[in-house]
Amino acid sequence: MLMFKNHALKLGLLATAVFGVTLAACSKDDSPSARNKKYALVAAGGASADITATENADSSFNLKITLTKTTKDTTYFFNVIKGSIGTPTTDTLFKFSPFKSTATGSTISATLSNIKTLNGTKFTFDSLVKRPAFAIISFKKAAGTDSVAAKANMYQAQ
Repeated sequence: MLMFKNHALKLGLLATAVFGVTLAACSKDDSPSARNKKYALVAAGGASADITATENADSSFNLKITLTKTTKDTTYFFNVIKGSIGTPTTDTLFKFSPFKSTATGSTISATLSNIKTLNGTKFTFDSLVKRPAFAIISFKKAAGTDSVAAKANMYQAQ
């Protein structure tokens, strides 16, 4: 009988420990880490470029695009376009404000913050990473034609 009580006591302690660990593992995390996705762009002239999408706590997200080794007094245009580099469309998903480089070799960046919609429709971080799109950084040549400084597809099939 004593052996049965000891065995029951050990099982009870074990069950309590397992319950405690399970309860701790299931507790709500009040500070979930924000998801982010970074895409490296293929850049010309020894420069490097990337675009980073970062999710916010309110389900909006931010886009930041960066280009290194710019040319002084050149205005750069940052865009995210629907489709892929191989099959582009004319649909611009996100258009950043143009940015003028003030020094040769400097790094420039532009940010769009708290994006919640696209063309009046709810658009989330998940919508962005699941949609075929590409990022492009361009500038106008002296002759007025567009020249690509950097580009990359942002979508990878799941």
